[in-house]
Amino acid sequence: MKTRVAFFVAVVALLTACSSGKPNINYYQLSPAPTTQQVDLNLPTLFFETISLVDYLKQTNLILANDSGQLYVTRYHVWAEPLEQAIARSMVNHLNQSQQKFRAQHQFKSSCGGQCYRVKLLVEQFYPTESNQVIFAGKYQLIKDGKVIAQQDFNLQQTLKQDGYGAAVSSLHQLTIQLASQIAQRLATVE
Repeated sequence: MKTRVAFFVAVVALLTACSSGKPNINYYQLSPAPTTQQVDLNLPTLFFETISLVDYLKQTNLILANDSGQLYVTRYHVWAEPLEQAIARSMVNHLNQSQQKFRAQHQFKSSCGGQCYRVKLLVEQFYPTESNQVIFAGKYQLIKDGKVIAQQDFNLQQTLKQDGYGAAVSSLHQLTIQLASQIAQRLATVE
């Protein structure tokens, strides 16, 4: 009888040890790799000079908001790169692939030759919600020759068609594309 009890305890302990392993951490990249695209170096340049995040977004973990505005930090769902770099890369790649009026770059260079524009972006919200929405909100400035030529608040939202963090990240990527297109349209009106 004692051997059966000891065997049972050993099996339970073994099963408990096997089931208590650490969960996998899921890493998310905001945008896919860019397609091969030749960029005309003679076009005016749009530099995404500064992308600032509010403090709670300055972390590797994804954020989830509930309907009352409470924010939750995910444990096992993290960005594969700093979020400000991911947002800039997503927007630059989209602009260079989708239009031919200017070329976009990640960082400002003090001597860019021809016409130069800069974008300063403040990201205030960038997350999915419990009510199946994704939100990308903040403000941006367009700058030419050291002067602000346009300033705009934005609040972009999209309804999730699928559950899961992968679907939320894909929708957030679509919102960065939408903002990049809005900035390009705004730049065309102030030139």
